[in-house]
Order: sequence, then structure tokens, then C-alpha cells
Amino acid sequence: MLQPNIETFLACDSAYEDATLVIFGAPFDSTTSYRPGTRFGPSAIRHESFGIETYSPYQDKDLEDYAIFDSGDLELCFGSSELALKDIAERAEIILNDGKFPLMIGGEHLVTLGAVRAALKKYPDLHVIHFDAHADLRDEYLGVPLSHACVLRRCHDLVGDGRIHQFCIRSGEREEFRFASQHTDMHKFSFDGLAETIADLKEQNVPIYFTIDLDCLDPGFFPGTGTPEAGGVSFPELLNAILTVTQGNVIAADVNELAPNLDQSGASTALACKITRELMLAICSKSPVCETTAKESFVPGANATTSNMSSVPGANAATSNMSSVPGANAATSKKSSALGTNEVTTADSSATDRDGDLFLYTSFDFEEN
Repeated sequence: MLQPNIETFLACDSAYEDATLVIFGAPFDSTTSYRPGTRFGPSAIRHESFGIETYSPYQDKDLEDYAIFDSGDLELCFGSSELALKDIAERAEIILNDGKFPLMIGGEHLVTLGAVRAALKKYPDLHVIHFDAHADLRDEYLGVPLSHACVLRRCHDLVGDGRIHQFCIRSGEREEFRFASQHTDMHKFSFDGLAETIADLKEQNVPIYFTIDLDCLDPGFFPGTGTPEAGGVSFPELLNAILTVTQGNVIAADVNELAPNLDQSGASTALACKITRELMLAICSKSPVCETTAKESFVPGANATTSNMSSVPGANAATSNMSSVPGANAATSKKSSALGTNEVTTADSSATDRDGDLFLYTSFDFEEN
């Protein structure tokens, strides 16, 4: 029997009713300040996900073991940021009110504001964990307060002082850094202090919104983004940081700022796919929102006294409570739903898995043996 051709992120084809995690795309880049193209990010990540595996050797977990629903991309108004944010908030609110975990794929970083608005309605004591190259704390950009350069400032307007925790920040106006010194918890250049921050938030049991701007990565690893900034982190460092954050009470998340048209090699999209896979697996296995029957796997070499996560060879368990990746510095009431799948025509993919080792090793071993 023939079936409709529906493209989802790899293995994210569970029924909505059964799903614990729900993906939706926010293809919006109308306030991009430099190079546009992030509107193509969600569809590229979805399509190219078939070039990676469902299984993560970093976490010893598999997407096929979890119920994940991909609701496709929103149709957003490019002429009005406020209307786009309204649609994003409505989608996130449906998912949250149905007791599920919303994972949004952007799109430019402004899309985060819509999801944070929805999360704050349900979780008034919300904290935000923010990975980014840019502070995004401008009060306005060229006279416009709704810009991807202002998104964390608008989030601060909602949550207030001390509830935005920023990491890897290495670019912004002087005034943004002055504002951060008084109003946010900013950690410049790296993930230093992240483990302590998550431990504190976990002890308080506060809800966390987790936003990842992929330009926190160094453009040497991730050139496909609108505003690249030298001096970023590596894939292993970002993965370790994600595994740390998801130890907390994360209730919603997003991945944003892939502009696939700016990296014709496809390497940036492949990296974004892998980050999305690892984030989903970490969320499904750790978040209180996601109930799962999947069992925690034990990997030889894990130090159970310092970590409750699977270990990857090379971990320095004495300095970190997160899984280590080779090459990383370890120090461092329901309402009815109207969600639908993303029905687009796609060709069958039989690509061999080459899911990112070129980002991991300075010995330049470009593919798996």
C-alpha cells in the first residue's frame, strides 16, 4: 500500500499522542543583521539528518528508542516579527500544555523569544541558559527592538535579573557587556562555570529554557552561519556542555542560526544535525518532562561516583559531571492539538554515515575507519 511522502527528522515519526518530545521548525530570518539564510535551516537539518545514524556512541542511546514527533515547519509572516513570534508562542504553548517537550529549530535567534513567552506562562520562575557568540543584549538594533541582536534583552524584560545565564559570549557592544555585568550571569569565551551553574539550578529545581545559537562554535568548524565570530568552541566542547545542561530541569529548548546556503560543503548542516540528535537524546533520557522506558546504558570506564551519565573514553570524571567526548576539555490539563506533519517531496537517501569526525580530531582523520 502506498503512503504519503512525509519528511521528518531522522526517526522522529511517532504519533503526536505517543510522543514525549515534539520538534517544530521556525524558518524566520527577517531581522538578520548581516548574512541571511537561516530560514532554510530547519528544512536543511530535517533533510540532511538522513546522512547520520540514529545511534549516538557518545551517549550509547538511539533515537529509535524514544517517541519523538516532528510537526514540520511553521508558516511564518516574514513581514512582521510580532506575528511570527505570536505563531511560535502558540505552537510552543500547545506542546507544553499537552505535557510534552517542545524543541524548536530555527531560524534566526529572535525566534527564541516566542518560545520563551510560551514557557513563561507555564513556568513563571523560568531561567534561561544561553549559548552564543553574541550577547544579544542590545535594547534596539537600528531602531528596532525586535531583532536577533536584541533577543536576550527582550527575554530579560520578561524574566528579570539573575535568571539569564550566558556562555561562550565573545562579541557585542560595550554597553551590552555593561548591562550583563549588572543584570545577567555572563560567562565570556567558554563554558567555564557551567557545571556549577547547573548544579545550583538543579538544587533549586527551577525550570530551564535552553537556547543554543550554533555560532557559539568556532567558524572553523561551523562556517554556515550569518554572523560568524572567531574564537569559538569545538563540537566536543559543545556536546559536553549540552550533556551538562540537560542534567537540570530543562522544559523546552531550541537550536538556531544555521544558514545552510553559506556553507556549500554541507559540513555545517551535518554538524547541526548531529547536535540536534545529541540534544534530543539527552533530553529524552534526562528531562522530567519526557517520561521514557529506555534504560540507562553502562559503558565501561564510567566513574559512577562522579557521573550518572554514560562515559566516552577520554573523560576526566574528576573535573566534570558530564560525559566526555574525545578531544573535549572536560573542565570546561490537556488541550486539543492541531499539529501536523511536514508534507514535502523528498528523495530517498542512502548516504553513508559520515556524521562529524572531521570536527573532532586535530589529527585530521576525516572519516571513520
